Amino acid sequence: MNKPPSSAQAPSTTKSVATENDTSETETGDAYREWQSGAGHIIEHHIEEPDWHPLIADVEAVSCQLFDILLTEEGLAETSISICWTNDAHMMQLNENFRGKESPTNVLSFPVDEEDGSGEDDLIILGDIALGRETILTEAEGGGITPHDHVVHLLIHGVLHLLGYDHEEDEDAEEMEACETRLLARVGIANPYDEPLIKSAQEPA
Repeated sequence: MNKPPSSAQAPSTTKSVATENDTSETETGDAYREWQSGAGHIIEHHIEEPDWHPLIADVEAVSCQLFDILLTEEGLAETSISICWTNDAHMMQLNENFRGKESPTNVLSFPVDEEDGSGEDDLIILGDIALGRETILTEAEGGGITPHDHVVHLLIHGVLHLLGYDHEEDEDAEEMEACETRLLARVGIANPYDEPLIKSAQEPA
């Protein structure tokens, strides 16, 4: 659960971290999806791995609820986030390109530079999140938690990275974990850091 070094160039927020030949909404009707939360935040989904579709629909309501809580606490209104739902092969490529790690990972976050953070209609563009399906499902099974709960946790983790939170230092990690745990408790999801497998996944790959 990481974000690239601050010196890394984040992918385009309009195409997210999808590959250039990713199909468009008009071509397939389902490669692109959009959520609008109750507070007006826009969450764009670029779906590279079709097997993600059922789980994306399953986590929509609770994820939007938590995004609204978190972003309100941060004093942000009408933000935009892009999420790339992909597979381990693409995550390994991203992890190598942006972090120098030759392995897949569960989630990567790509914050937008502040000067590039203004979008259309005064939306504040926070950045991109990428999720790797195989790694996430393996972690959920091994940790004894549902894929739903694990994905919701990783989405919150990813958004916190977009907001500047990190876990490189112990004190920062404790703050970030406490925030995640508190938010997840609001929707009845147990503390993910009680699970040894998920705890170990916090460490850089």
